[in-house]
Amino acid sequence: MKTTKKNIVTKSLAVGLAAALLMGLGSYSYLTSKTENITNTFATNDVLVDINEESKSNSK
Repeated sequence: MKTTKKNIVTKSLAVGLAAALLMGLGSYSYLTSKTENITNTFATNDVLVDINEESKSNSK
């Protein structure tokens, strides 16, 4: 089989079209997929802080 310029161009276009089709279908399926709704719940905790300060005063 003789490879001519026309055959190379035709095969290149076919491969490029197939790649573009696969990428397009992958993007379409990713963008149209749906998931279940998720409810986020946040729990707050009380933080109790005790500060005891002791000062040693050397002033006269």
